[in-house]
Amino acid sequence: MTNPTAGLPFSHNLFHGIAMTRPNLGGLTADPLLRPDLRLGTGSPALTAGTLIADNGGRDWFGNAVSATSVPNIGAYEGPGVN
Repeated sequence: MTNPTAGLPFSHNLFHGIAMTRPNLGGLTADPLLRPDLRLGTGSPALTAGTLIADNGGRDWFGNAVSATSVPNIGAYEGPGVN
């Protein structure tokens, strides 16, 4: 699968198993160790690999606080890696 939207820039995303045709500044391609419940597993490369976003809403999908000053995880889960 390739990106169907020409010219769309990427930054700090994790694309695993997808052949990307453009740069993804600060991004990753490693297995995210994503669990079935959409939380990140212990040792996930997505932990603290995101980028700060102004007005981030303050909470992730699970209700965890999203910091305005610390580097967040990539994805919808801001908690620690889960065994």
